[in-house]
Formats: sequence, C-alpha cells, structure tokens
Amino acid sequence: MARLPVLGAIDDVHDCVIRINGGNPGHMQLQGTNTYIVGSGKKRILIDTGEGAPCWITRIIETLEQRDIELEYVLLTHWHGDHTGGVPDLIAYDGKMESRIYKNTPDHSQHNIADGQVFSVEGATIRAIFTPGHAVDHMCFHFEEENALFTGDNVLGHGYSVVQDLGAYIKSLHLMAAAGCCSGYPGHGARIDDLPAKMKDYIQHKEVRVQQVYMVLARSKSELERVGQPGRGSMTLQEIATSLYGDVPSDLMKMALAPFLSQALWKLAEDLMCVDQAELEKYDEVSVGKYTIGLGQTKMGFCNDREDIYSMALTTLSSLLRDYQIDPMSIGRLEVGTETILDKSKSVKTVLMQLFEGNTNIEGVDTLNACYGGTNALFNSLNWVESTAWDGRDAIVVAGDIAVYPPGAARPSGGAGCVAMLIGPDAPLVVEQGLRGSYMAHTYDFYKADLKSEYALVDGHYSIQCYMKALDECYKAYKARQDWIGKKSSIISGCNNGTRPPIDIDDRKNGFHTNWVGQNDRVILETSIDRFDFMCFHSPTTKVVAKSYARLLYNDYMSNPESPLFNEISHELQNNSADEPYYSKAMENKFMALSAKRFISCVQPSTLVGTMCGNIYTASVYGSLISLICNVDPEDLIEKRVGIFSYGSGLASTMFSLRIKSSPKAVVEKIRLHERLKGRMTVPPQDFVEACRLRERAHLQNNFVPSGGIEHMAPQTWYLDNIDSMFRRSYKVI
Repeated sequence: MARLPVLGAIDDVHDCVIRINGGNPGHMQLQGTNTYIVGSGKKRILIDTGEGAPCWITRIIETLEQRDIELEYVLLTHWHGDHTGGVPDLIAYDGKMESRIYKNTPDHSQHNIADGQVFSVEGATIRAIFTPGHAVDHMCFHFEEENALFTGDNVLGHGYSVVQDLGAYIKSLHLMAAAGCCSGYPGHGARIDDLPAKMKDYIQHKEVRVQQVYMVLARSKSELERVGQPGRGSMTLQEIATSLYGDVPSDLMKMALAPFLSQALWKLAEDLMCVDQAELEKYDEVSVGKYTIGLGQTKMGFCNDREDIYSMALTTLSSLLRDYQIDPMSIGRLEVGTETILDKSKSVKTVLMQLFEGNTNIEGVDTLNACYGGTNALFNSLNWVESTAWDGRDAIVVAGDIAVYPPGAARPSGGAGCVAMLIGPDAPLVVEQGLRGSYMAHTYDFYKADLKSEYALVDGHYSIQCYMKALDECYKAYKARQDWIGKKSSIISGCNNGTRPPIDIDDRKNGFHTNWVGQNDRVILETSIDRFDFMCFHSPTTKVVAKSYARLLYNDYMSNPESPLFNEISHELQNNSADEPYYSKAMENKFMALSAKRFISCVQPSTLVGTMCGNIYTASVYGSLISLICNVDPEDLIEKRVGIFSYGSGLASTMFSLRIKSSPKAVVEKIRLHERLKGRMTVPPQDFVEACRLRERAHLQNNFVPSGGIEHMAPQTWYLDNIDSMFRRSYKVI
C-alpha cells in the first residue's frame, strides 16, 4: 500500500470529472473505491457509490451542495458491495435518487442498463458497454467528449483485476480496447493516462498465462505418450502451479493461483468454438426442432474477426506440412478453392507462399465459383500430375470458407472450416480420372454481388431446386461416362483431358490410374446407386444430404421403374413427370423411406463434419470425405468406391468417384476428428451472435485492429493482428 500514489478525498481529475474516494482502502480496494461525478452543468451523472463508508456520503453531500449539483443518473458498474454499498445512504439523503439508479440486471426499483445505452447531461455523453468477466453484470462507460473509459474493476489503476469468468473477461478486454479510448478512470487506483498501453498489457498478461497453462498440459500429455501412458488421467491444480511457478505457499495457491488456473483450464476447453443448434432455436425463438430436425444440424462452428480466409488457410496448410513432415521444396503446385474473398486481385494462394520459403517455383492460383472451387482446384491438380507438364513434385489443394448469414432463417446453415489435401502418386485414396459427369448452368440461386457485405443473396427454395437438378444431370452424365468406358475397355487411365484412348494400367506413372470396376460391379446390382459403396455430398445441411441420396434412388426408378425394388411405388406417385426438377413431397417422402437403410450404411458415416460444424462451402464435400474415413474401420474401406457430388451455386457441379486402394489409418490418426470435435467448447448463442457482429464491423475496414479474443485458439493457430491504412493484413501465430 505504501507504494501506491496518494489520492485525494475529492479531486477534480478533468474539467467534467470529479473523483470522490469511497474511504475504504484495503488490499483489494487499493486506495479505496473510486466514484465519479461526470458533467459540466447542474445535472450530472454519478458512477458507483462506494461500499457505504460514512465519510463517502459526507463527501458526496459536500460536493453536491457546494457546487450546486443535482444527480440525474446513478450508474453502477457491477453488483459488488464496494461499488453499491453507498446506495442506501444516497437514497436516505435524497429520496428522488431511488428512481435514478441504473444497473445491469437491476435490483428492486433500479433500472436496467442495456449494452449501448446512452446517458446524456450537459458536458457528458456516456455510452454503456457490457463487459462481463470480473463480474457477470459488469459495465464500462465510454465518456465520449473526452474519449475516456470508466473501466470499473475490469482494469485497475495499479496491478491486475480478480476475474470471475476468464473467458468472458478476455473477450471484454478486447471489446474495451476496440472502443479506442485514450484514457481511463478505474474503479480503484489512479487515472490511466495511456489506456491503449494498459489494455495491451492486460490482454497480454492474461493470454500469456493461459498459454503457459496450455503448454504445461501439452508437455504432460507428450511425456505420458512417450512413456506409453497416454490415458493416465489429468493434472491437479497444484501440479500445474508447481510446474509453472515451483513450490508455492498454500495460502497463495488457495487465494490466487487456484482460481486463476481453474479459469485458465476452462478457457482452454474453448479451443474450436461452436454453438449448439438446439440452444440457437431457443435464442431465435423458433419452434423446437426447426434447426436440429428440419435442417438436421447439431452444432455450428464459427469464428470472430480474428480469423479470416487467409489465417484459416495458413493454419490448415501449415498443419499439413508439419503433421506429414512435407518438405516445402517437394511441392510444385498449390491450388486454392474459396468463395470467401478479401481481395479482388490478390489470391489466397499468394498469401500461402510465405510457408514455402526458398521455393518460388510453385504453379497454381485460386478458383472461384461458390462451393465448387475446391473441386475445380482438385481437378486442376490431378490433371497437372497426370500431364506431360508434371515435374515429379506433389501438389496441394486448400479448400476453405467462412459461411455467415444475416439474422434470419439462413443463419443456422452457416459454418467455418478449411481442408488441405496432398496430391501425388501412390496415395491411399485414388481418384478415378476420366470417370465423372458435370453440369454447368447460369442461375442466380446464391450469389455475392453486394461487395459491401459479407452476406450472400440467397433464394433458398430455388437453390435447392438447382442443387437437385444438378444432382440429376451429374448422375446421368456419370452413368453415361461409365457405360461408354465399359464398352471401350474394362481399364481406364487418367488422361490429359479425358479424350485420350484408354491405356493399360501398367503404363501408369502417377498412381491415379485405376481399374474402373467397383467392388459391386462384378455382381448384378439391385439399383444403379449400388455401384457406389459409399457416397459423399456437398452438405448445405444434413437434411439436404438425406434428400439427395433419396433423389439418386428416384433417378434409378425413373430409369428402371419395373425393378422389383420399386414395387412399393403406387400408381398415383408414378404419374410424376421425369422432367420435374423438384419432385413432389409425396414422392420425396416415399424415396426417403425407401433409401433409409442404404443411407445409414452408405451415406450417414460421411455426415459428421456437416452435422457438427455446419456448411463449410468449398470444404464441405471434403469434410464429408474426412468424416467417412474417420467413421468406418480403415480396413473395411480398402478397395471400396466412394461417389462424390460437388455443387456450387451459380452453378457448377460434378459427380466423380475415388477408390480407396490402401488403408487410410495413418491419415485418420493424424486428423483426430472425433477427439477434436469432442474437445470443442459449446458457447452460448449470444457469443455466436457477437462474433457475427464483430465480423460485420470488420468488413472492408482499414486502419483496423480486430477486437475478437484469441484466447480460444490452440497453439500454432494463425490470426489477424491488424490491417494497415493500405488494407495490408498482418498475422501472428499463437
């Protein structure tokens, strides 16, 4: 206490701010609780009331009467007694005060303070900012005339604040920093002259401590794995504290370290945030099951303004290079598929080149067409590897997007994710080159013509019609191509553009040539879709995937209605037109039921990422492929054919197939899909909505520092640090 600066009982700390000390000095209160009278006219605003020390009300009365001041509003930063304890004395002095007291989650006759609410008197405009963390109801107040912030107990004049909810607190610190205030008036301690520097110090202090805890846990896990005990259990708070700080006194552990470490562990559980769709139904006040049953969605991944398509692609690609120990010099082509556009000229691929230091001889750029870009990037890379232009090096395809929608019916169909794929010879997953069917058309079902907004223009019903029409046509084209190949030869090879005559499989150079005959093609098929052992679909929602598989069976029915499989189809339903792009609801329901058993075994294993993460646009169909190989025993996948349908609005679509030539077990072990999904923190819908709001605020900005937190990010995650005056983006790595 002796080292703290001396503060007066009553101080004019600004032309429009009088600080009145609460008269309650102590270890936690420092020189005492600060209360402030703000404004320049007769009517002014009081912020906080101290803990109720007799000297405080005496000082308040003296100030009000000597300066002829009347309190128009009494604003309480939070519920703690050292900030609200003087309320009874204030009301006893002037009964009118009872109707002028405001607090978030108010008590008794108090009024509520809403986020963004403005209180104005002569010389002072005060805007409330909801900043929970130190307390669940904590508010800060932006003094607009001075561009100063009343920080309450979130930021102190000296030392660091005690925290109730570390996750909410760190988010609030970023929100406070984003307000851009120059100075601060804390709940305890001296005026903060350089608030930006103080905010930076506070944020760094908490985030460094959280990362230290993370590294302790990571080292512990690594050591347990090294000695063959990966599932031994967990570390106690005492063990974590000892690892970080050495032996610490028990009283310090109890009073300071244990609460902080508990909050740090809670925050580390938030790696990879998502929102629960059932909770989102409640928040949006829609009928139960609208998102979970109607759309088939369980959770949805999202990100705030700290992540963009550049950072996501950097994180994903660097992980691929690191996990598979890929020499950057071994890559000769890098293709990116995305519809999340940050620059109308510079490609995402060029941003990723910083990961290939010393290797500038890498072909490829970005491909753009809604959710189809990743597939076109894949085809470009496959064609390169199989062409005379191939120089013997591998290719990498990155597909990823941030799918966000405005409030309304489409918002729960968003998502965020990115996939990176290594393309080269002798791979376990072998694309059947030359065996595919495409459908391209000019439509306006989903498009992003309004560059001022991150949101798309969507005709939802029409988009589903386009999707189903594309599925019909791609399936027909795929079957026709397979029939043509079957007439020519039982062997195909990947060739320059699909026009070169088939050659023998022994002539292959790159590992992508394969026998076209699937496992089920050597037997009499009950229906054409049985040519695929498994199916992966582009997944706007999981319900669309289920309808898509049923639609394929409907196509088989239209091709061969006399098959015994379709005996259940009634005469009335058979009157449907074969040209109808979106068949009747009765017909759809019938084929949904008819395909249900096949769906469970052939398609459902591929729906995990779509169900748990949402629509990730260009990465969606490859998230389905990842789900499949992670949900089926790797040995049971060998020699199986997987049908893949890729769709992008506008529109571009293709159905193609691959064969699993060897066990993908090593890939599955590195992906750790189930572990990563299980380890996510499901956050309240309010956090998701706030993240969307931050993204709206960040769109098209320059001279910009993101305000979203980075505390939820795992080590080696790239994030946006700032955007300069020339719109150049800078990134850092956790």
